[in-house]
Amino acid sequence: MKKEPKKPMPNRLSGADAAKRLHALTNLVPALIWEADTEGKVITLTDRWSAYTGQTAEQTQNWGWLDAIHPQDLPRVHHKFATAFKTGAGIELEQRIRAANGEYRWFHVQHQPVLKENGKVERWFGAAIDIHKTKLAEEELQKSEEKFRLLFNSIDEGFYLAEAIFDAAGKCIDVFYHEENPAAIHMAGRSAKGRLMSSLAPYEQYWRDFFGEVVKTGKPTRREEYAAADGVWYEFYAFKTAQTPGNQFVIIFRDVTARRLSEEAMLQSEKKYRTLFNSVDEGFCIIEMIYEGGKAVDYRFIEANPAFEKQTGLIGAVGKTMRELEPRHEDHWFKIYAKVAKTGKAVRFEEQAAHLAGGVWYQVYAFPFGEKAKNRVAILFNDVTHKKNSERLLFESEERFRTFLDTTSDVVYKMSADWKEMRSLVGKEFLPNTEDPSTNWVDKYIPTEDRMQVWNTINSAIENKSVFELEHRVIRADGSIGWTFSRAMPILNVDEEITEWFGTATDITKSKNAENMHREQEKRYRAQLQHEVQLRTNELLSVKETQQREVFQSTLTALEEERKRISESLHNGFGQLLYGLKISLSGLSESDDHETFTDAKNYASALLSDAIKESRRISHELMPAVLEEFGLNAAIQDICQQLSDGVVFNCKIRGRGDHLERYLQLAVYRTVQELMLNVVNHAEATEATVMVIINSTQIEIAVKDNGKGISDEVKDRKGIGLASIRGKIKLLNGNIDIISNAGTQVKIVIPLKN
Repeated sequence: MKKEPKKPMPNRLSGADAAKRLHALTNLVPALIWEADTEGKVITLTDRWSAYTGQTAEQTQNWGWLDAIHPQDLPRVHHKFATAFKTGAGIELEQRIRAANGEYRWFHVQHQPVLKENGKVERWFGAAIDIHKTKLAEEELQKSEEKFRLLFNSIDEGFYLAEAIFDAAGKCIDVFYHEENPAAIHMAGRSAKGRLMSSLAPYEQYWRDFFGEVVKTGKPTRREEYAAADGVWYEFYAFKTAQTPGNQFVIIFRDVTARRLSEEAMLQSEKKYRTLFNSVDEGFCIIEMIYEGGKAVDYRFIEANPAFEKQTGLIGAVGKTMRELEPRHEDHWFKIYAKVAKTGKAVRFEEQAAHLAGGVWYQVYAFPFGEKAKNRVAILFNDVTHKKNSERLLFESEERFRTFLDTTSDVVYKMSADWKEMRSLVGKEFLPNTEDPSTNWVDKYIPTEDRMQVWNTINSAIENKSVFELEHRVIRADGSIGWTFSRAMPILNVDEEITEWFGTATDITKSKNAENMHREQEKRYRAQLQHEVQLRTNELLSVKETQQREVFQSTLTALEEERKRISESLHNGFGQLLYGLKISLSGLSESDDHETFTDAKNYASALLSDAIKESRRISHELMPAVLEEFGLNAAIQDICQQLSDGVVFNCKIRGRGDHLERYLQLAVYRTVQELMLNVVNHAEATEATVMVIINSTQIEIAVKDNGKGISDEVKDRKGIGLASIRGKIKLLNGNIDIISNAGTQVKIVIPLKN
């Protein structure tokens, strides 16, 4: 092979010339450059170091250059350099270096070793680049980011920083989520950060089309859409900003399912902080505390959102102090916010501002904001006046209920919606108390043989959502059996569903015993009357067959009428006296004073005397004297006069009743008497007309009043009053019509044989 000729070697510079050339080159670089030996002592520095720091070459020798380092950075710098010289590894850090005018500026410092062939350090070279403006910009950016994050994490709206993914045809096929706030996680029920939309749920394509259009056009867009995958209506605001490069964009959203038709669309701006700041429904402001002598005396409004003015009524508050806007504002507000600013701890509380917006209650979340030295506090608040008023009304209602419990003599109880649990019962010494919820209340209070009746009545009331009413036996506090009248009302919620029952129970043991005594006495009367009928019937059996039928019909009719009349007298006279006695006895209480007890006892004694007289009258009265002596017409006129105290009766009789057979006269008399007594006792009338027409073919009786009328239920009821009249008319082959509209009219027609 042919050897190529050697190229001539370039001329080498002398050592001094090389050093001068290197020094000149390094001075051209816009950085502070130095050379140090293996121990870190500075050998040479560029002119830029001396020009910037004001140090001479002699002052920088060895470790003298450290005098220009900021005192706060010096320990860290010294440690970094000492470690580097020990290990031989290069270093990189940020530090502040003092200028000749005393100002410190930030520099990015690099210090790298020059190694020998054996790998050991031969010398060190360092360079410091001025990054002061960049550093200040970073600090301002950090402050801005802190300010944004406070609102970012406090607002109710969801926030996503997302990126649209397009296919080759330019169609958005998916969305990737880079960032989210707590509200977004809460509303969606899951975290989307770091995931694709397609992995979250089967969202419709129109969502991706919508977001893709925002990214392509760069046009901010607001709309409301239904997310079937979540079952929620969302209001979305999607936009691009200068801080969202490429296909990234911002989504601000909230759940408007319940109020999408009533909420006003909220304006969004491209600036993240101002968008969130102006969008929240809560009032928000930033204040700066004002102190005098170490005591908080006022605060100045630095920022306030639109909801602030709405909830406080303070217009144009920014730049003004609270004392300027409302001099009467209470001192405790200043103390609370001063404590937040001093301790740096957030607080939540509810408090009333008596002089703002007519005395508003606020729910407040106050937290420190920015640098502690500025004594600034951020406040997020809501008007909760309606809630506080509801709480006050509930408290007053509970107080009224407690007063009722203390003053009433009745048992008071509360039951669950299905009556399976008794929540409380105040027994008033009649029944044992139940203070804690109990599910065995039936065993505790209701005798075994009465439980089916009680449960049937309860189930009917629950089914119809109606009032529970029942007279039943109970196990009293002393273990004996008593009687009570229990009445409970259902408490309904807004959906008309029963939430619980509230009821009272009255002790009716005494009146119930009196009522039972009345029934026993009436039973004895009926037995005696039945015995007399049997005796009279036996006598008829000895009469001839022809006479027997006539006498039997006449006697049996008379006996039946007499029995019914006596029964009615027991009901309307004797029975009413006993019922009055029952009411009087039920009103007695062991807590009554002596005078009240004596009056009640005397009244009960008088009722008993009247009952005895009535019993004797019924026993001896078989036929009214006026009817026997003066006839039917006079007897009816006599009834009208006797009963015309409370009701004005207009009585008219046409025809001669004297020609009627005696049993018919008695039947007509008793029928008219009972109809007039019903008017007096039950109709609540002021006037009534009585018409009796007797002719050769029939007897017509008509009684009409202007009272309250009779319901269909009462018409059909088989009570002793109307039943007695119906019985008489049926035996006489007559008929009865009752018409009740404005008052009541009873018309009876009895046919007569030729």
